[in-house]
Amino acid sequence: MNNMLAVGDCIMLGVEECLDNSYPEKIATALGGKVKNCGTPMCTSREGRTLLNDNLSDAYDCIFLQFGLADAYFTFTYAPYVLYYPDNFFRKQVRSIVKKYKKICRKSGLSKRLGESQVVPQDEYRANFLQMIEQCGERTIIIPETIPNQETYRNEALQRYNAELKMIADSKSNCHLISLFDDFLPHFSDFYLDIGHPNAAGYQYIAEKMLNYIQDHQLANQP
Repeated sequence: MNNMLAVGDCIMLGVEECLDNSYPEKIATALGGKVKNCGTPMCTSREGRTLLNDNLSDAYDCIFLQFGLADAYFTFTYAPYVLYYPDNFFRKQVRSIVKKYKKICRKSGLSKRLGESQVVPQDEYRANFLQMIEQCGERTIIIPETIPNQETYRNEALQRYNAELKMIADSKSNCHLISLFDDFLPHFSDFYLDIGHPNAAGYQYIAEKMLNYIQDHQLANQP
């Protein structure tokens, strides 16, 4: 595990003072390796397939994959989805319009009457992850669970999406799931920067748990 690639959402990247100093950087430093962190805010596993494809190369022997926070978010069923990656001026303008549309639907009660659903349906989430794993080939893949949200109504969906990750990891010998959801539940006051992103202490906890797992399973010695 000398060269690592991290592909994921804003939790992967880190926010505010933790930007570009989340768990991939801490793990790379501890192992004396290098990491390219491609975490992208608001990204789902839908964008993840392209994000991984655009950055994957033979140089990387370990891949971190983390998506779920935005995938499992509830949204108006009939609102169009505009990709966050690859981004451009046109997509930014359309997203602004869609956000206003969803706000109107939410305030008017139309969202509740016509229905809400996850941004990325659970079956598509599973398919996206399986495709990304196939893209990675035989490389070591480390998949952390999505941590709980302090908007607790979101957590039932996050647990269902985490369960998908467990089933995938259990079926793939090169995939390793790092359980985090239950660990973070008692630590809303000391592991979080805001309602959903870890602070420095939270990232340190994730990094240490991953490093212990890597050591226990001798992953650092694998080619």
